[in-house]
Amino acid sequence: NKVVALTFDDGPSSPATERLLDILRQYNIKATFFVVGRNAEHNPELLKRIHSEGHQLGNHTYNHVDLLKVSRTKMFEEIERTNKVIKDIVGEVPNVIRPPHGFRDPAVMKVIQKCNMKAVEWSVMSQDWMNPGTGLIVERTLAQVKNGSIILLHDGYGRDCSQTVEAVGKIIPELLKQGYKFVTVDEILARSEEQNVDCGRTGQSR
Repeated sequence: NKVVALTFDDGPSSPATERLLDILRQYNIKATFFVVGRNAEHNPELLKRIHSEGHQLGNHTYNHVDLLKVSRTKMFEEIERTNKVIKDIVGEVPNVIRPPHGFRDPAVMKVIQKCNMKAVEWSVMSQDWMNPGTGLIVERTLAQVKNGSIILLHDGYGRDCSQTVEAVGKIIPELLKQGYKFVTVDEILARSEEQNVDCGRTGQSR
């Protein structure tokens, strides 16, 4: 049973998130969206749609700050403020967080644990935020995927995400053809405790 998780950082934003949700619904698969708190606050209907369509929500801090460069108090504020925004909109608090850029150290991890959350990074990165071209995003992603992979992509933060959206429309059918099942990050984490799957981080996100 080969599994893979699609994850999207920096949203929600329009029109990228809507278009991605349309593709995910077309193939009846679930993904995980690590949302920036202020973007969620400005796009509550998009957040509601992500949640209502069965996708997992994760925390990506309120202002997309480098947690290595702020005080412990600020770390708590960035995480808890985003959790409150998400709870106020969809009624649930996320249990996973992805630190911006993947930056973390023991102090950051201690705060995350105090917030009763799990830090989740990635194992497949295409650098889609640099808009290298749809074909290259697809090629880089497919070349790295293996059982248990967590794919890092982006759906917001003031950039044109059309290449990412187009790439996802090509990545999904190809991986389905290869026999992969798309699952949420929670499902990947559960499986990683039972068998040897690939959940590590490679590279740096924006």
